[in-house]
Amino acid sequence: MRKRYKVTFVLDTREQGESVEDIMGRIFGYVDLLGGVVEKAENLGVFDFQRSTNRQFRAGTYVQYFIEAEKNFNAEFNNRLRLDKSINRALIEKI
Repeated sequence: MRKRYKVTFVLDTREQGESVEDIMGRIFGYVDLLGGVVEKAENLGVFDFQRSTNRQFRAGTYVQYFIEAEKNFNAEFNNRLRLDKSINRALIEKI
């Protein structure tokens, strides 16, 4: 049974030297590898953090994906994201 997910990312592009589009393309690859389908993806822009734990990282680029995938997608996707240093945070919600 397939489920729909809304995934919001905070990207850290300081040290990697990659563009936001390159990182978004890599995320598309992760979703495709796990058998999911990206219904919609959008770059929401750069926002300042209300509280920052790192003085050099006070704002991040937010991107949002709407994905349709199998029910075990959440755990497998989180494992892939932990290894990617350009993704600072990810919030995965079932919708």
